[in-house]
Amino acid sequence: MFRFLCCILVVTAAARLGSARADTVALPAIADTALWQENDTNNLGAELSVPVGGNSSSNLSRGLFRFNLAAIPTNAVITNVTLQLYVTNAPTKTNPVNSTFVLHRMLRDWGEGNKKNGDVGKNGAQATAGEATWNARFYPATLWSAPGAASPLDFSPVQSATNFVAGLGTYLFSGSNLVADVQAWVANPGTNFGWMLRSLSETNAFSNRRFASREDGLNPPVLTVMFSTAGASAPRILSGKLIPGAFTLTFGSTPGQSYTAEYSDSLGTAWHAFTNLVAPPAVTNLSVTNILSGQSQRFYRLKTP
Repeated sequence: MFRFLCCILVVTAAARLGSARADTVALPAIADTALWQENDTNNLGAELSVPVGGNSSSNLSRGLFRFNLAAIPTNAVITNVTLQLYVTNAPTKTNPVNSTFVLHRMLRDWGEGNKKNGDVGKNGAQATAGEATWNARFYPATLWSAPGAASPLDFSPVQSATNFVAGLGTYLFSGSNLVADVQAWVANPGTNFGWMLRSLSETNAFSNRRFASREDGLNPPVLTVMFSTAGASAPRILSGKLIPGAFTLTFGSTPGQSYTAEYSDSLGTAWHAFTNLVAPPAVTNLSVTNILSGQSQRFYRLKTP
Protein backbone atom coordinates (compact mmCIF):
# COMPACT_ATOMS: atom_id res chain seq x y z
CA MET A 1 0.00 0.00 0.00
CA PHE A 2 1.30 3.45 -0.88
CA ARG A 3 2.06 5.68 2.11
CA PHE A 4 2.64 9.43 2.01
CA LEU A 5 3.79 12.12 4.41
CA CYS A 6 3.07 15.83 3.94
CA CYS A 7 5.53 18.08 5.65
CA ILE A 8 6.16 21.79 5.30
CA LEU A 9 9.54 23.43 5.11
CA VAL A 10 9.40 27.19 4.84
CA VAL A 11 12.70 28.76 3.79
CA THR A 12 13.10 32.41 4.79
CA ALA A 13 15.90 34.85 5.38
CA ALA A 14 15.36 34.49 9.13
CA ALA A 15 14.99 30.70 8.88
CA ARG A 16 12.16 30.68 11.41
CA LEU A 17 8.41 31.04 11.51
CA GLY A 18 7.04 34.54 12.05
CA SER A 19 3.77 36.40 12.37
CA ALA A 20 2.26 38.67 9.75
CA ARG A 21 3.43 42.29 9.66
CA ALA A 22 1.22 45.26 8.78
CA ASP A 23 2.54 48.21 6.83
CA THR A 24 1.21 51.41 5.26
CA VAL A 25 2.68 53.34 2.34
CA ALA A 26 1.63 56.71 0.94
CA LEU A 27 2.41 56.90 -2.77
CA PRO A 28 2.48 59.99 -4.99
CA ALA A 29 1.12 59.81 -8.52
CA ILE A 30 3.75 59.07 -11.16
CA ALA A 31 1.53 60.13 -14.06
CA ASP A 32 -1.73 62.05 -14.51
CA THR A 33 -3.45 63.85 -17.34
CA ALA A 34 -6.89 64.61 -18.76
CA LEU A 35 -8.73 63.63 -21.92
CA TRP A 36 -10.21 66.93 -23.17
CA GLN A 37 -13.04 66.75 -25.73
CA GLU A 38 -13.14 70.43 -26.60
CA ASN A 39 -9.58 70.32 -27.96
CA ASP A 40 -9.36 66.68 -28.91
CA THR A 41 -5.70 66.74 -29.97
CA ASN A 42 -4.49 68.62 -26.87
CA ASN A 43 -2.42 67.00 -24.15
CA LEU A 44 -2.68 68.20 -20.51
CA GLY A 45 0.10 66.14 -18.94
CA ALA A 46 1.89 69.03 -17.20
CA GLU A 47 -1.08 71.15 -16.12
CA LEU A 48 -1.49 71.93 -12.41
CA SER A 49 -4.98 70.44 -12.43
CA VAL A 50 -6.93 67.65 -14.08
CA PRO A 51 -10.38 68.70 -15.39
CA VAL A 52 -13.12 66.08 -15.04
CA GLY A 53 -16.80 66.42 -16.01
CA GLY A 54 -18.82 68.61 -18.38
CA ASN A 55 -17.90 72.26 -18.89
CA SER A 56 -20.14 75.21 -19.71
CA SER A 57 -20.38 74.01 -23.33
CA SER A 58 -21.15 70.43 -22.23
CA ASN A 59 -17.81 69.24 -23.57
CA LEU A 60 -16.50 66.29 -21.58
CA SER A 61 -13.20 65.71 -19.83
CA ARG A 62 -11.92 62.66 -17.99
CA GLY A 63 -8.91 62.23 -15.71
CA LEU A 64 -6.21 59.56 -15.67
CA PHE A 65 -4.05 58.76 -12.62
CA ARG A 66 -1.31 56.17 -12.16
CA PHE A 67 0.85 55.16 -9.16
CA ASN A 68 4.04 53.13 -8.80
CA LEU A 69 3.42 50.16 -6.48
CA ALA A 70 6.98 48.81 -6.44
CA ALA A 71 7.32 49.61 -2.72
CA ILE A 72 4.72 46.92 -1.92
CA PRO A 73 6.08 43.34 -1.69
CA THR A 74 4.71 40.91 -4.26
CA ASN A 75 3.49 38.59 -1.48
CA ALA A 76 1.59 41.38 0.32
CA VAL A 77 -2.08 41.01 1.16
CA ILE A 78 -3.72 44.40 0.52
CA THR A 79 -6.12 45.29 3.32
CA ASN A 80 -7.13 48.89 2.56
CA VAL A 81 -6.65 51.43 -0.24
CA THR A 82 -7.56 55.13 -0.21
CA LEU A 83 -7.07 57.57 -3.07
CA GLN A 84 -6.98 61.21 -1.95
CA LEU A 85 -7.86 63.87 -4.54
CA TYR A 86 -8.27 67.60 -4.00
CA VAL A 87 -10.73 69.81 -5.89
CA THR A 88 -9.04 73.11 -6.71
CA ASN A 89 -11.76 74.66 -8.87
CA ALA A 90 -15.53 74.37 -9.36
CA PRO A 91 -17.96 76.37 -11.53
CA THR A 92 -18.91 79.71 -9.98
CA LYS A 93 -20.68 81.68 -12.76
CA THR A 94 -23.80 79.54 -12.54
CA ASN A 95 -25.20 76.86 -10.25
CA PRO A 96 -22.74 73.96 -10.45
CA VAL A 97 -23.96 70.39 -10.92
CA ASN A 98 -22.82 68.36 -7.94
CA SER A 99 -22.45 64.69 -8.85
CA THR A 100 -20.96 61.32 -8.09
CA PHE A 101 -17.46 60.81 -9.44
CA VAL A 102 -16.31 57.28 -10.18
CA LEU A 103 -12.98 55.51 -10.68
CA HIS A 104 -12.52 52.77 -13.26
CA ARG A 105 -9.47 50.52 -13.67
CA MET A 106 -7.70 51.28 -16.94
CA LEU A 107 -7.09 48.29 -19.21
CA ARG A 108 -4.80 49.92 -21.77
CA ASP A 109 -1.63 51.96 -21.48
CA TRP A 110 -1.43 55.71 -22.15
CA GLY A 111 1.16 58.48 -22.29
CA GLU A 112 1.05 61.25 -19.67
CA GLY A 113 2.73 63.88 -21.87
CA ASN A 114 4.20 67.22 -20.80
CA LYS A 115 1.93 69.89 -22.25
CA LYS A 116 0.57 72.90 -20.38
CA ASN A 117 -0.79 76.29 -21.32
CA GLY A 118 1.07 78.15 -18.63
CA ASP A 119 -1.97 79.71 -16.94
CA VAL A 120 -3.81 78.00 -14.08
CA GLY A 121 -7.06 76.49 -15.35
CA LYS A 122 -5.96 76.19 -18.96
CA ASN A 123 -6.27 73.10 -21.06
CA GLY A 124 -2.87 72.04 -22.28
CA ALA A 125 -1.46 72.39 -25.76
CA GLN A 126 -1.16 70.51 -29.02
CA ALA A 127 0.08 66.98 -28.33
CA THR A 128 3.29 65.57 -29.71
CA ALA A 129 4.17 61.93 -30.31
CA GLY A 130 3.34 59.49 -27.52
CA GLU A 131 1.02 61.74 -25.49
CA ALA A 132 -2.57 61.04 -24.41
CA THR A 133 -5.40 63.08 -25.93
CA TRP A 134 -9.17 62.75 -26.21
CA ASN A 135 -8.69 60.67 -29.35
CA ALA A 136 -5.42 58.83 -28.74
CA ARG A 137 -3.69 56.80 -26.06
CA PHE A 138 -0.40 57.69 -27.73
CA TYR A 139 -0.75 60.59 -30.16
CA PRO A 140 -1.19 60.52 -33.11
CA ALA A 141 -1.90 56.98 -34.30
CA THR A 142 -2.51 54.71 -31.27
CA LEU A 143 -6.17 55.48 -30.60
CA TRP A 144 -8.63 54.71 -27.86
CA SER A 145 -11.34 52.23 -28.85
CA ALA A 146 -13.60 55.32 -29.04
CA PRO A 147 -12.83 59.02 -28.48
CA GLY A 148 -12.44 59.75 -24.77
CA ALA A 149 -11.77 56.05 -24.07
CA ALA A 150 -14.57 53.53 -23.69
CA SER A 151 -15.55 50.45 -21.73
CA PRO A 152 -14.92 47.53 -21.90
CA LEU A 153 -11.77 47.77 -24.03
CA ASP A 154 -10.07 50.87 -22.60
CA PHE A 155 -11.34 50.74 -19.02
CA SER A 156 -13.26 48.29 -16.88
CA PRO A 157 -17.03 48.76 -16.62
CA VAL A 158 -16.73 47.94 -12.91
CA GLN A 159 -16.76 50.94 -10.60
CA SER A 160 -13.62 50.72 -8.46
CA ALA A 161 -14.74 53.48 -6.06
CA THR A 162 -17.13 56.44 -5.94
CA ASN A 163 -17.58 59.68 -4.04
CA PHE A 164 -20.04 62.56 -4.24
CA VAL A 165 -18.19 65.74 -5.18
CA ALA A 166 -19.46 69.27 -4.59
CA GLY A 167 -17.19 72.19 -3.71
CA LEU A 168 -13.50 72.69 -3.10
CA GLY A 169 -11.54 70.43 -0.78
CA THR A 170 -10.28 66.90 -0.20
CA TYR A 171 -12.19 63.84 -1.40
CA LEU A 172 -11.33 60.24 -0.50
CA PHE A 173 -12.08 57.21 -2.66
CA SER A 174 -11.93 53.73 -1.12
CA GLY A 175 -13.60 50.33 -1.12
CA SER A 176 -13.12 46.63 -1.79
CA ASN A 177 -12.87 47.05 -5.58
CA LEU A 178 -10.04 49.55 -5.15
CA VAL A 179 -8.29 46.99 -2.93
CA ALA A 180 -8.78 44.33 -5.62
CA ASP A 181 -7.28 46.61 -8.27
CA VAL A 182 -4.12 47.24 -6.26
CA GLN A 183 -3.83 43.56 -5.30
CA ALA A 184 -3.96 42.58 -8.97
CA TRP A 185 -1.37 45.20 -9.95
CA VAL A 186 1.04 44.16 -7.20
CA ALA A 187 0.92 40.60 -8.48
CA ASN A 188 1.10 41.68 -12.14
CA PRO A 189 2.84 45.08 -12.43
CA GLY A 190 2.65 45.02 -16.21
CA THR A 191 -1.13 45.51 -16.03
CA ASN A 192 -0.95 48.68 -13.91
CA PHE A 193 -2.35 51.41 -16.16
CA GLY A 194 -3.97 53.33 -13.31
CA TRP A 195 -7.51 54.62 -13.02
CA MET A 196 -9.85 56.82 -14.99
CA LEU A 197 -11.90 59.39 -13.04
CA ARG A 198 -15.17 60.59 -14.54
CA SER A 199 -18.42 62.21 -13.41
CA LEU A 200 -21.61 60.18 -13.71
CA SER A 201 -23.23 63.48 -14.76
CA GLU A 202 -20.51 64.37 -17.25
CA THR A 203 -23.02 65.07 -20.04
CA ASN A 204 -24.44 67.93 -17.95
CA ALA A 205 -22.95 71.40 -18.28
CA PHE A 206 -21.18 72.70 -15.16
CA SER A 207 -20.57 69.23 -13.73
CA ASN A 208 -16.83 69.73 -14.22
CA ARG A 209 -14.34 69.96 -11.36
CA ARG A 210 -10.60 70.47 -11.44
CA PHE A 211 -8.51 68.10 -9.32
CA ALA A 212 -4.96 68.94 -8.27
CA SER A 213 -2.41 67.10 -10.41
CA ARG A 214 0.96 65.76 -9.34
CA GLU A 215 2.47 69.06 -10.49
CA ASP A 216 0.47 70.84 -7.78
CA GLY A 217 2.85 71.52 -4.91
CA LEU A 218 0.16 71.71 -2.21
CA ASN A 219 -2.42 68.96 -2.73
CA PRO A 220 -1.21 66.36 -5.25
CA PRO A 221 -2.95 62.97 -5.58
CA VAL A 222 -1.90 60.47 -2.90
CA LEU A 223 -2.60 56.73 -2.83
CA THR A 224 -2.43 55.21 0.67
CA VAL A 225 -2.12 51.43 0.77
CA MET A 226 -2.32 49.26 3.89
CA PHE A 227 -1.06 45.71 3.58
CA SER A 228 0.24 42.76 5.54
CA THR A 229 3.04 40.37 4.68
CA ALA A 230 3.02 36.80 5.79
CA GLY A 231 6.74 36.81 6.49
CA ALA A 232 7.70 33.20 7.22
CA SER A 233 4.17 31.96 7.89
CA ALA A 234 3.71 28.47 6.46
CA PRO A 235 1.12 27.58 3.82
CA ARG A 236 -1.81 25.66 5.29
CA ILE A 237 -2.22 22.10 4.00
CA LEU A 238 -5.90 21.39 3.42
CA SER A 239 -5.93 17.88 2.00
CA GLY A 240 -3.97 15.12 0.31
CA LYS A 241 -5.67 12.79 -2.13
CA LEU A 242 -4.34 9.60 -3.66
CA ILE A 243 -5.76 8.81 -7.07
CA PRO A 244 -4.69 6.06 -9.49
CA GLY A 245 -1.13 6.85 -10.54
CA ALA A 246 -0.88 10.26 -8.82
CA PHE A 247 -1.09 12.19 -5.57
CA THR A 248 -2.76 15.64 -5.25
CA LEU A 249 -1.92 18.10 -2.49
CA THR A 250 -4.23 21.07 -1.78
CA PHE A 251 -3.20 24.07 0.32
CA GLY A 252 -4.27 27.61 1.15
CA SER A 253 -2.16 30.23 -0.63
CA THR A 254 -1.13 33.84 0.01
CA PRO A 255 -1.87 36.24 -2.91
CA GLY A 256 1.16 36.76 -5.11
CA GLN A 257 3.29 34.27 -3.13
CA SER A 258 5.43 31.79 -5.09
CA TYR A 259 5.62 28.12 -4.10
CA THR A 260 7.76 25.12 -5.00
CA ALA A 261 6.32 21.63 -4.41
CA GLU A 262 8.90 18.91 -3.84
CA TYR A 263 8.95 15.18 -3.14
CA SER A 264 11.38 12.65 -1.72
CA ASP A 265 11.12 8.85 -1.75
CA SER A 266 12.90 8.63 1.59
CA LEU A 267 13.55 11.14 4.33
CA GLY A 268 17.20 12.05 4.50
CA THR A 269 17.64 11.76 0.74
CA ALA A 270 17.38 14.38 -1.98
CA TRP A 271 14.23 16.43 -2.58
CA HIS A 272 12.99 16.90 -6.14
CA ALA A 273 10.89 19.82 -7.36
CA PHE A 274 7.90 18.86 -9.47
CA THR A 275 5.88 22.11 -9.58
CA ASN A 276 6.63 25.83 -9.37
CA LEU A 277 3.71 28.24 -9.21
CA VAL A 278 2.67 31.73 -8.15
CA ALA A 279 -0.61 32.27 -6.33
CA PRO A 280 -3.14 34.54 -8.09
CA PRO A 281 -3.91 38.04 -6.69
CA ALA A 282 -6.95 36.84 -4.73
CA VAL A 283 -6.99 34.53 -1.71
CA THR A 284 -7.59 31.01 -2.98
CA ASN A 285 -6.73 27.32 -2.56
CA LEU A 286 -4.18 25.74 -4.87
CA SER A 287 -3.59 22.09 -5.81
CA VAL A 288 -0.46 20.37 -7.09
CA THR A 289 -0.31 16.85 -8.52
CA ASN A 290 2.66 14.47 -8.63
CA ILE A 291 2.74 11.40 -10.89
CA LEU A 292 3.68 8.17 -9.10
CA SER A 293 5.66 5.32 -10.61
CA GLY A 294 5.46 2.28 -8.38
CA GLN A 295 6.85 3.74 -5.13
CA SER A 296 5.66 2.27 -1.84
CA GLN A 297 5.96 5.63 -0.10
CA ARG A 298 6.65 9.26 -0.89
CA PHE A 299 7.14 12.44 1.15
CA TYR A 300 6.04 15.93 0.13
CA ARG A 301 6.85 19.49 1.15
CA LEU A 302 6.09 23.06 0.06
CA LYS A 303 8.76 25.76 -0.07
CA THR A 304 8.43 29.52 -0.27
CA PRO A 305 11.32 31.88 -1.11
